[in-house]
Amino acid sequence: MKNELLRANEVADLDPYKTREPKEKLPPHTYKGKLEFYSETGIEGGYWAFQDRDFITYDRADGVFGNTEVWDLNNPDRKGKTKDDAEVLHGEKWDLLPDPMEKEEDYYISSLYVGEEEGDKEADKRLMEKYEFKMKYSADRFNEKLGEGNWIMVDKSTAVDTKGKRYSAGGTPIAERPYGIRPGEITRATVEWQDGVIEQRQSDTLLVEKWDYEGFHMLNNGDKLTIFDIKDPQKVVWEEKISLKDVGTFVEDSNGLWIHNAQREVDIHKWGAYFMLRYPAKLELGEESVRNIKLAQERESLRKQAKSSEAS
Repeated sequence: MKNELLRANEVADLDPYKTREPKEKLPPHTYKGKLEFYSETGIEGGYWAFQDRDFITYDRADGVFGNTEVWDLNNPDRKGKTKDDAEVLHGEKWDLLPDPMEKEEDYYISSLYVGEEEGDKEADKRLMEKYEFKMKYSADRFNEKLGEGNWIMVDKSTAVDTKGKRYSAGGTPIAERPYGIRPGEITRATVEWQDGVIEQRQSDTLLVEKWDYEGFHMLNNGDKLTIFDIKDPQKVVWEEKISLKDVGTFVEDSNGLWIHNAQREVDIHKWGAYFMLRYPAKLELGEESVRNIKLAQERESLRKQAKSSEAS
């Protein structure tokens, strides 16, 4: 394959709404793409979102975990999903992903997870013995760099050497565990292809989706959403205007994940599944969303003008 970076609308049948035909002409503020449940650390719950297909690309996988949608590098029309048996190559040894140590109760009370100040040193010892690795604490680093007896701790996060120079201490110890996927590392997993074939594949033979958040939209009241069946592209499974009600923080969940708001008059778990499984959809922006876009464009224009004035 000549091009390893493909736009969604350049790849045939990767999903029901993707095609090699000329891009469908859509009305203003109308998009086709995928649903997404947007959640990240610190926002204490998830939001209902949509990704514009024009900002979805397919690129060579840097590494794959289990339960990941993939496409064949040599046949990008061929779609599959990895099973929960992913491994990463370390030297000549294949290690399970994610690191099995992350399933240990001790890991979540260890210095690796909560930092040296709060970490349970006995848990640290048990992990190091079981998984045969070492944690390098702040004291170890200062002894290596300054020599034993040439520094003292003045508080939990600061050390001072004999010349009065201060050093940051605490935080997470240096360790080879838990491991992840470092740049350039190869992973492998069993892929169950939609054509029925099941085979083990290395990540450098696969494509994965890459999303550009320029095409990312949080759903707002008044948006019209059409959701298509994930297996039958002609079948509409839900079509209505968005009407969200706030549910508070840590009050209600959808399929085990905390949410901030819920669509009125729908089963929240069925609704959530559409987003967590990334169903294909069409989004027509309502007045609130269009207004938000215009405000963002105006702010960006003012920012550029201010930057241009500073430069001159």
